[in-house]
Amino acid sequence: MLYFFLKPNGTGNNTSSGNNPNSVAPYTPNTPYGSGFPDITGSSPFNTVTGTGTQAFSTTNYYLSSSQYSSSTNSAWGQAFHSGIQQANGKDALVYARAIRREYANAPVAIGAAFGGGYFAGQYRDGGQTYNLIVAPKASGEISTQALDPYSNGGTAEYKLVAGPDAPSATYQNTVYGDGATTAGADAQHPAFLWASGLSIGGFSDWYCPAENELAILINNLGPFWTTSSAFVTSTGTERLCDAVSSSFGSSTEYSGATSQYAVQFSTTGGQQTRNKSIGAFWRAVRRVVA
Repeated sequence: MLYFFLKPNGTGNNTSSGNNPNSVAPYTPNTPYGSGFPDITGSSPFNTVTGTGTQAFSTTNYYLSSSQYSSSTNSAWGQAFHSGIQQANGKDALVYARAIRREYANAPVAIGAAFGGGYFAGQYRDGGQTYNLIVAPKASGEISTQALDPYSNGGTAEYKLVAGPDAPSATYQNTVYGDGATTAGADAQHPAFLWASGLSIGGFSDWYCPAENELAILINNLGPFWTTSSAFVTSTGTERLCDAVSSSFGSSTEYSGATSQYAVQFSTTGGQQTRNKSIGAFWRAVRRVVA
């Protein structure tokens, strides 16, 4: 993608490279480069012929990617900027690297900004639809030692009172994302579910306990030790997703052993773990809306 839009000079392209299923217009997905397509970039800082070239990619060596080469665990995909050729490079090769970052193309607000009764946590695709994930405010949408409730167990809540399977069907185990966000069996057996489903925050009552993958989004975008949102940073953030380094937050996703659930520690590692359903965990409610 970087080569296609920021090609530094007018050298002909290697036409055996360039297939990219994730490409965007005017790039055509899953097609190789043409000899003159792409052409030299129109961005002056990246153009070494008619521009300043101050930010141009080097054409003297390869740039290494983080993608492992399929036929060799010792190699990674490399991208050349003299012709666009892509090939395997040893992971220990002395080549170039260029850091990148990415943002949502259609985000309603910045990550961590107030949105939809809570705070914007990110986006994901589910069933062909893009959703905005919203995390509830800490004071009203988290079970912790700061916000005890009728379902509390020493400041936390159990996913289920008895450590057993929730349903014969995976439909009710909320294994991917939050659609439905329910549990099977008697609701009285599921304190965390009861707590989340009974919330009314910011005029919204569709809050639920996050699934495993939704917790992963919270970790990636709002993890207290690396988020760029000041409200969610460790120690000082008023909305931070931790009360201690060892805080373990539960999900509504059943672990394969049936008596456990997936959980995440919002610590320096964001490590995923499993937790017995009948042992209390911290919970932070979420909701989602179509993007």
